[in-house]
Amino acid sequence: LSLAQAGAKVVLVEADLRRPKVPIYLEMSSMSEGLSELISGSAKITSQTLKSKLHPYESTGLKVLPSGKVPPNPSELLGSEAMKKFLLKAEKDYDVVLMDSAPLLPVTDAAILSKMTGGVAIVVAVGKTTKPQLSAALGHIDAIGGRVLGFVMNKIPTKGVDAYRYRYSYKYGSYGAY
Repeated sequence: LSLAQAGAKVVLVEADLRRPKVPIYLEMSSMSEGLSELISGSAKITSQTLKSKLHPYESTGLKVLPSGKVPPNPSELLGSEAMKKFLLKAEKDYDVVLMDSAPLLPVTDAAILSKMTGGVAIVVAVGKTTKPQLSAALGHIDAIGGRVLGFVMNKIPTKGVDAYRYRYSYKYGSYGAY
């Protein structure tokens, strides 16, 4: 949202073709057509066909490409030549193409996408994701030749001994701010 509000052309792609959640999280109305229809069709992917599937998110400038109907073969569809063509087109038309995918360990979808994109940010649930799970996830990305850009930590406790605290303040004295 910050990038879009700053003027960058940003598209959020719901690439979880199994249990899509982006429209739910963004509280957007149900959207019938999206990524699965775009890459499973025989039509050439153009700027116009891509734009026809996008939905604006409020007045933020962010565009959302929903997953579309759940296909019988998500991994195969995400690894297809049509998906590669879609990504090339999206990268030409937008400054940032952000993709949300299915969890990395139960299915291969995210690993497949990691090879076709500039990299992957792995979401780690604090207190839930174990070291062996994180190690296995990194192994999957490495095995396919993907690139890990970093980590996003969520479910961070806000109360109790494990709570994350951050405080930012200025003090003024005879030498200015320090």
